[in-house]
Amino acid sequence: WASLRRGLAEPTRHIGWVNPFRGGGEDSRPAPPEGWEVVRHSRTSMLVHAGEAQLPQPSRTHGLLDHYPLDGGSALAALALEPRRGERVLDLCAAPGGKTLFLASELAAGGVLVANEKVASRRARLRRVLESYLPGPVLRLSELAAATRLADAKLHVALADLDATDARALRALPLDFDKILVDAPCSMERHFLHGRADSPWTPKRIARDAKLQLNILKAALVALKRGGRLVYSTCSIAHEENDAVVDALIAKTAAPAARSPRRLRLDDPLRALPPFLTRHAERTDRGAILLPDRSGFGPLYVAVFVADLELPTDADHRTVPPPAEPAAA
Repeated sequence: WASLRRGLAEPTRHIGWVNPFRGGGEDSRPAPPEGWEVVRHSRTSMLVHAGEAQLPQPSRTHGLLDHYPLDGGSALAALALEPRRGERVLDLCAAPGGKTLFLASELAAGGVLVANEKVASRRARLRRVLESYLPGPVLRLSELAAATRLADAKLHVALADLDATDARALRALPLDFDKILVDAPCSMERHFLHGRADSPWTPKRIARDAKLQLNILKAALVALKRGGRLVYSTCSIAHEENDAVVDALIAKTAAPAARSPRRLRLDDPLRALPPFLTRHAERTDRGAILLPDRSGFGPLYVAVFVADLELPTDADHRTVPPPAEPAAA
């Protein structure tokens, strides 16, 4: 705990999401800042530093900002969703927008991305981020249905203001989703230790947040397609907000009397992700977590659900990821 507390109190280690929408092609892109390496994963490029150097401020290229600095743990949650060309993806708790940008680059060759944020001030910040980094208009939900009927290789991005716990509102959306990211509100111990006024921490908050997180996940299931993928993440170290919420959701959907629209199994959250993330991640019973005393990133917990696959006949249908390989020295 002493080592973890020191890590939580240290400055956050950042990476940079590299904007693929700036235009000009690969050959026109400037070299990374000194000491920074470009790491590519699928359609996404990231600036990664082995130490604790700070990224320079973003600059505009072809009208769009060139990179977005964020906690490296955020990449773990976004990339674990595995968005693919042509899919419909929902970022249910999207502000401030860093993870949304990762999802956008994975869908750059075509797809639909809905970024949702209920709180007006946070939604305004999310819109500014999307408009600063992504080409084309940010659509309203009312415009989305018409856009999705177009047979084009284009990314369509819409902004929504739904209550993430409102299953009726999610059921009423004009489309359902192949992939959903729930980066849920949480107790944010690192922000509390850094003295952020918007991050008060009490033991009661953990219980309150865990209840909210479960309600958001239950609501998200109504918008998820059969066979769809749902990623749950928090920036908490509390078991009650992480594995315990995962177990509660599985129990809710597996119960004989459950009216859940989906049955769930767990998938491996670390498969095929960049080594700079996975080498420091620790397996939990139901997911994985990045802790700052080992990586400088996070904390970032992630668990991955797959919906409506064939269930075994025994009572416990959960699939627990295999043990982690030893961490690199």
